[in-house]
Amino acid sequence: MFLVSVVVGPMCEEITYRVGLYGALREKNKVIGFIVSGLVFAFMHIVFTDTTLRAELTAFPIYLLISYFLNYAYEKNGLACSYMAHMTLNLISFIAIMSM
Repeated sequence: MFLVSVVVGPMCEEITYRVGLYGALREKNKVIGFIVSGLVFAFMHIVFTDTTLRAELTAFPIYLLISYFLNYAYEKNGLACSYMAHMTLNLISFIAIMSM
């Protein structure tokens, strides 16, 4: 579980959302790329079957901000930076969940 959520998952997501989606869209329009890749990332992290609507509405803006932060890290410092930031965020979440 640790490897998937902290190591493999963030790499797959960074390649998909930052390199792939954001990278392709920013060639046409950087702002649109930023917004669309952020929205897709946030929607993909919502799990509607496991939580209440209120929790989902609370989580969505958080995921959106995280995605914008990761887009910014990718834009300024490349894939290694956004990947390390994503790994760090997932590690914090992993530790919090495991300590419950």
